[in-house]
Amino acid sequence: MATWTATLTHNATNLSANTEYRVSMFNGRRTTSDQMRGQTMTVSLFWGDGSLDPNNFQVNDTVSLTVTPTGQTAATFTVLVTDVRVDRNLITLTGINRNYSRLGRTTLNLPAYDNQVTGAVLNAALTAAQTAGIIDSAWSSAVTKGTAYVSTTAGNYNLLAFLQSVANSEPLGMLTGNPTTQPLFLDYNDFRNTAPNFLNNYFDYSAINGWAYEWELNRSAADFVNTAVVNYTGGTATFADTASAASVGVYQQNVSTVLASATDANYLARRLVAFGTDPGYRVNELRFDLAALTDLQLRNQLLNGRPGRRLSTPTVFPGGPTEWVIQGLADSIEYSAGAKNWYRTFYVIDRAYWDAAQRWQDVTSGVQWNTVNPAYTWVDLERNDI
Repeated sequence: MATWTATLTHNATNLSANTEYRVSMFNGRRTTSDQMRGQTMTVSLFWGDGSLDPNNFQVNDTVSLTVTPTGQTAATFTVLVTDVRVDRNLITLTGINRNYSRLGRTTLNLPAYDNQVTGAVLNAALTAAQTAGIIDSAWSSAVTKGTAYVSTTAGNYNLLAFLQSVANSEPLGMLTGNPTTQPLFLDYNDFRNTAPNFLNNYFDYSAINGWAYEWELNRSAADFVNTAVVNYTGGTATFADTASAASVGVYQQNVSTVLASATDANYLARRLVAFGTDPGYRVNELRFDLAALTDLQLRNQLLNGRPGRRLSTPTVFPGGPTEWVIQGLADSIEYSAGAKNWYRTFYVIDRAYWDAAQRWQDVTSGVQWNTVNPAYTWVDLERNDI
């Protein structure tokens, strides 16, 4: 069983000693149709006993939670306060990662980026934001990767909206963040079976006793897509599964991108339809009690838990998936009179629907035709190919 100490600070003042508090944090998104978000935090402080002065809490204050698993490295989560709410019992502070906050409320003149790979454009825009003093220098990390090419015109842009539009143009692209302040861009290649990021960033809960406190999965027509329309800088690309549309009607998804070529736009449209006609299960939540982990496992969760990592679980229901890709994660922490509870909720997607296409170099030399699943159809192969 994991044990840890937690320190909550407000503008460097320790609130942990005599304060009862609850903390909720979120990073990423709940479904693939949502926009990725940076780290957010909500802190509820009990002040009904007069131990705190509500006048000491202001917008733009800094709140940090530092968690140290026994014998392990500490993890610190820091946000800039955006809202303060007070009632007769609680002072509630809501905040977001400082750099995300700055990017979301700042515009900047950016030059044209013509037919450049997604990661290079993200890196250039972050560097421009750093030079303008909008974000911390440590936050403008090199994200010079990507597989899709984008073109944008010169203009005055909201920085966060610009970065998101570029990242969303990359197939399987994620612009997210580590639990620290560092931005993270995951591209198509990061989700290949042979990618070091995909292989190493892996949480295995399959053998943990009492692994899931709660779980919920569903299928929804909202995830069904048999027609995709992708807007790009040169026009519009459309792809449809005509047989599906004739059978059940048109389920259309429109996507706006800054892709530079019709080839990339058509690829994205085909992928949306190939997976959208069999969208699988949406996982509303997989909730874990982090106290069930070892101290080392807890440390790895806190320092490395983020969207884009793989998650392995026991079978949730007969025939159900056991391999997932994390889309978002939410934390719920309670501290009262020395007692601590920590629950982490993962929002995930079946890994089969978040795989990059295999290449010849990804196939092991020992694979033989007679070992291929005889139930495979051309549709399955097409899905794996895009």
